[in-house]
Amino acid sequence: MLKGTFHIQSKEARERIINQFCKWIAISSLISVFIYLYLQIYILSAVTAFVGLLFIYFLNLNKKGKFKVSR
Repeated sequence: MLKGTFHIQSKEARERIINQFCKWIAISSLISVFIYLYLQIYILSAVTAFVGLLFIYFLNLNKKGKFKVSR
């Protein structure tokens, strides 16, 4: 086994990591939207807002237990 790799044992741990990833993407896209709006780059802010909303939707699907759909 490689030195930097790890194996996630439980299904719950895997779902928790996916949720953390979705939260970080949603937060970073929200910050990016404000930066793009400040710089008056409206197209990028719209696309980034869509990506953020998409990951928030994935979080909702994970909370409802629809893991295959959200992945």
